[in-house]
Amino acid sequence: MKQLKSRLSLIPRLTLSEQFLLVSFFILVGGMLTIGWWVSSRIENAVISQVANVTALYMKSFVAPLLQPLTTRQNLDNAQHRQLQQLIYGTPLGQEIVSMKVWAPDGTILFSLTPTLIGTRFSLDDDPDLKAAFTTGQTVSHLSALNRAENAQERLEAPQLIETYVPVYEVGTSRIIAVAEFYQYSEALLRQIDDAQIQTWIVVAVATMIMYGLLSGLFARGSRTIDRQKAQLQQSVDKLGALLEENRGLHRRLQVAAARSAELNEQFLHRVGRDLHDGPAQDLALALLRLDEVFPFDASQAETIRHALRSALNEIRSLAAGLQLPELETLETAEVARRAIREFQRKTGVGVGFDADGVLPSLPLSKKIAVYRVIAEALHNSYRHAAAKDLCVRLTVRDQAITVEIRDGGPGFDLAKLRASDEHLGLAGLQQRVALLAGVFEIQSSLEAGTCIRVTLPLVEG
Repeated sequence: MKQLKSRLSLIPRLTLSEQFLLVSFFILVGGMLTIGWWVSSRIENAVISQVANVTALYMKSFVAPLLQPLTTRQNLDNAQHRQLQQLIYGTPLGQEIVSMKVWAPDGTILFSLTPTLIGTRFSLDDDPDLKAAFTTGQTVSHLSALNRAENAQERLEAPQLIETYVPVYEVGTSRIIAVAEFYQYSEALLRQIDDAQIQTWIVVAVATMIMYGLLSGLFARGSRTIDRQKAQLQQSVDKLGALLEENRGLHRRLQVAAARSAELNEQFLHRVGRDLHDGPAQDLALALLRLDEVFPFDASQAETIRHALRSALNEIRSLAAGLQLPELETLETAEVARRAIREFQRKTGVGVGFDADGVLPSLPLSKKIAVYRVIAEALHNSYRHAAAKDLCVRLTVRDQAITVEIRDGGPGFDLAKLRASDEHLGLAGLQQRVALLAGVFEIQSSLEAGTCIRVTLPLVEG
């Protein structure tokens, strides 16, 4: 059993052409054996049938007339016995006959070359061929092993004989009055059958080998074509795999560069804000302090200039505050969102709801900046366009990504008009910032149904 399993385990290791050759070999050999056996059996049946036909012709010509008295009586007299014996021993065909019997319809032997069997009765059920000759009227012939009780004398002549049953009809009717049984030597016939079968097997084997050779050559040619195309396809796949790997590397480098660009951009904005605060803002503050010294007598003119300087100073300080982000690198993700909300509440005095999953993962600085900017810009837009009604910020983590949602209960707007407008530069900037971080930026809004801004950022780089 182990050896069989080990042999079967080798089959999957064979190539497609080897598997085809192996399977087709067994199929063709099986077909060859089946065809050879069928043709051989047909040859044997045909030869035996030919012998039976010759014997039947002999019976109709010579034996049947001698048995016609059985139409009026149930046995044969001595003169008819002598005529039958003379027919067997005195003719050339009789020399081929080993033994002969004449059977009555009730199974009684009316004539035999063994006198002791005459008058003996046997059951027709013990000899199906004899019964078939009486019931169907057909001539039956086959190779007999001589294993019945009435074959004792025949077994002394040969181990195997050709046994033929020929029905004898009453002249001019279809009534069977007796069945004549002949035994003939089989050696010459078997030699003819063996020679024909050997020739048949040789023809079938040669034809099978030719077919196998043609199939093998045809499939081998197709297999070589398939192998060549498979190798070309594998080369293409390998090249494509290399290109994909290179593309993934470029994508990772692009994401790193985008994150670094966002950080550098924030640093630049922070420096611009600091420079505005420390430069023009300080100069304007100094100008306000020295204004009274310059215009000591013209109070109205001094007030106008003072008002303009204060307005410019407030605008510069507001711009500087907006450009400068608080320190985010050391803050947790939820605290970054709360810092943006508190800054909005400090400036506007409007309450904002906040909800977050229990434990949020830590984000790199570039994504913390994106979360802060998204919340700040979305809340600012809601304050300007939706009266800051029912503001809510929610942070969730699903499928290796963090999602930031900012909702309001304002009047909503038509998204088609938003896409056609060039006024919302803040949203456009957020979209670009999120895209550089391989995130997804979505806006959902409709009239009288509020607005939802949703940003999804991957937690895993690449």
